[in-house]
Parts: sequence; C-alpha cells; structure tokens
Amino acid sequence: MEQFTVYRYSNSGEPKGVLRYTSAMHVEDVDGTDKLTLVCPTRPSKKDRLVWLDEGGRWREHFVDSTVRTHEGGAPSVQVTCSSALSELFGVQYACDPDLRGGEVGLLKGGVGPIMAKLLRGTRWTLGYCDDFGAVELEAWHKSVRECIAELAEMVGGEVLSWVEVGEYGVTSRHVAIKKRLGDKVAVRQFEWGHNMPGMRRTESSDEVYTACVGYGKKLLETEIEAHLDEVEEAYDLITTPETATQEERQAAADKRQELSARRGELNERLKAAREDPYVPRLEVRVFSRRGDEDYLARYGTPTDSGMGQTWLTYTDDDCEDESELREACKRVLARCDRPVITYEFDAIQLDHDGWRDIDLGDNVHIVDDELHVDTIERVTRIERDFLMRDKCRVVANGITTSVLANRMKAAERRSRRESGNSSKVSAMAGVRTRGDYRRKEADRFAVFLDGERMYTGGIVFTTEEE
Repeated sequence: MEQFTVYRYSNSGEPKGVLRYTSAMHVEDVDGTDKLTLVCPTRPSKKDRLVWLDEGGRWREHFVDSTVRTHEGGAPSVQVTCSSALSELFGVQYACDPDLRGGEVGLLKGGVGPIMAKLLRGTRWTLGYCDDFGAVELEAWHKSVRECIAELAEMVGGEVLSWVEVGEYGVTSRHVAIKKRLGDKVAVRQFEWGHNMPGMRRTESSDEVYTACVGYGKKLLETEIEAHLDEVEEAYDLITTPETATQEERQAAADKRQELSARRGELNERLKAAREDPYVPRLEVRVFSRRGDEDYLARYGTPTDSGMGQTWLTYTDDDCEDESELREACKRVLARCDRPVITYEFDAIQLDHDGWRDIDLGDNVHIVDDELHVDTIERVTRIERDFLMRDKCRVVANGITTSVLANRMKAAERRSRRESGNSSKVSAMAGVRTRGDYRRKEADRFAVFLDGERMYTGGIVFTTEEE
C-alpha cells in the first residue's frame, strides 16, 4: 500500500527533501485538535515544517514540536510529535507591537470576519470566508492571536477551519476561517458492519443527563448599585466652575463634588459587599428540555417523594444582566446534556477504487450494524489516519442529527420503493453487486435531489427493506 509522502521544510521555508518514516498517525478533532506523530530513522529539527497531501486532496502542514530519540534492541529511532501550523499563532501577541498593529485598542467590535482580519494583520495567515454570526465583542489585549481565534469561535459557537495552498517550492499561502459547522451538511455516507466497516464500538457516556436548567445572572443589587454609580458619575461631570464664578459659587461647587465623591465611595463599598455576599439575589431563569413529556421525565428525571422531578443543571454568568440573553445561554448549555452522549468508534474502509472520497470532520455518516441493532446518523467529530494504511481510517462519531434529515431519508426510501416495486436490499455504491432484479442504472437513480439539495452522492449505500 502506497504511503503518504511527507515533505520537509525548515521553519523559514527552505526545502529539506522527503522525510522517511516507519510509522505515522494523524489525529484531528472538531474541537481543534490536530496532531501528527511519526517514528523516523532520522531526527528532524524542532520547528521544521512537514507538508503532506491527504487522501482527499487537501494539503496539510505541521511543525515539529518535540522529538524523543530511543535506542532499544535495534537501530535507533526518533518519535516526532507535530502540531498544526495554525499553532504558530500562539507566538504572536495581539496589540503588543503598536507599530505592527497600528496602535489599535484591545477591544474588537463587529462581525467575525472583520475581527479575524484585524487579528491576522501582520501574520502570514490570510482570512478565509467566515460565516455570519452577527456583531460580537472580543477583548484581545495581551492575548495571542491563536487564543483570540479560539475564544472568538467559542463565543459564537463556531468551528475553526484552516488550510494551506502548496506550490512548486512549498507552501504559498495559509488560510483560516470560522464556520458555523464543519463538514458536509447534506451528503450522508453509509458504513455497514461486514461491508465497509470491519469493526464498531458504541459507548454511552457516564455524563449526567439533565432535564432542566436554572440560570443565574448578575446580582440584582449589583445592577441597582451600578445604576446609582452611573448617576453619581454623570452628576459629577456636570459640575462646572466658570471663570466668572463668585467665591460662593466656587465653594458650592467644591462642596457638591465632595458630597458626590463621598456618595461614590459609599456606593463602591456597598458594591464590594454585594459581590462578596453569596446570598444576594440574582437574576434567575429556568428552562426545560421537554416540558410535559412524562416519558422523558420518567426516564431521565430524579425520583422524589411525590414522583419524578426534574434533574437540574446550574448555569451562572456573573456579568449577564439581560433575562432573554441568559435564557438563550441556558438553552444552549442544556441542549448539550439533555440526553445520553452516544459515541460510535469504527474503522472506515476507504474504497478508492469505487470513487469514494475521504471522510471530513463534521460530515454526517449513516452507521448500520444489524447485530447490535444500530441504525443511526451521527456526525464525525474525530478522525485518526494511519499513514501506512491509506485504505482505512479510524472514525469517532457522535451527536444527534436533526430529525429533518432522518425524515428526508425515510421519504427517499418510500419514493424509491414506489418506483422500483422491489423489496430486496439495494446498494447504490458504484461497483458493488446489487441484490434483487435491479440494474445499475436503477441503482444510480437513488442519487436524488431533495428540496433542492443533494442528498446522496456517488459512494452512498442506500437500502430499502420490505415492510
């Protein structure tokens, strides 16, 4: 089996030839993890750049982070750990050089795209197309550019995508963007045990399942005191002493300033005490996952002496003063833990000779294992590639796919059943022998358009069953 070719460059971009290795593993995750680990007969230098082309035609760039040289029972070897090229932005501080950054302040306001453009100014990274998340504010003072990008993505609920372009003499450009969701939102690839999935493991997380969330915002007394402080500051600023003022007017103005200063000190003391007192009432909201669903509550609720009660999750944002904003934040937090987290880990065989492209992070996959009664659509959240086995990779998928997608699949099945009049299983994968009386051209008809969107592409296994 042909291996991936890894090209080696110095940190400044000078070519150093092809890096030989005896084993290599690449791991990437939607949470931003992007690590490359190799075992080589020779030791590359720290900060060397490793560039390689994955099976999907996408160029990757990593830099050498650490090396471990060993000599046990045979020829010496070196274990090399590499980080994504995007990690170099951890070494670039935003606003630490006024000449480079134009003296911009640390608080960045506006859309994600304009903020990203400001963060990347002066680096060798350029801005890719960012999705629209609305207006946000980011405090970037004394933070690295990579930290700011991660914080910005977390703030808007997006995911970071980076890629490089390669020319004859190495990497020619580097790009980064924030997307609402990585992966293909429409195309679904099916993996079936015994066919293109030699093994699968289903894990149900031990994390608690919560049926409701109570959110606590800013302390109400804090908000009240801060409003009084603003009034005092405004009144203080309005006090003026014109040059023509009499001695009595000047003294009255000074007395007023002294009075307001004392009031300001008193309010600051009360504000400090309110912040330290844990029993001061806060802004409070309550949200429920499936209010009124007795079956759901019986399954995941907490037993009480009067029946099944809610299992409560607590969310706190000390700076939130808006009730609707706090409610939306509680809904987002609860949506991530209102049902068991199921993770599917399997080896996906890449049937290149059948025209399959590789799986990308964020793609939806249809996992089928009849013996384990698994028939579900999940999202790919992690991919592990073994450089010595280009025909397969380890995939981790979890997360609940929207019911709309499942309904579309069912509608496609019903439509195909009406058109075909055959009840045996059918495979729409190119080059796979179909069961029943279907011809190849009939199988190709399962690559259909639903609601104006491409639902199935070449390489998707599509099955229909007798009702």
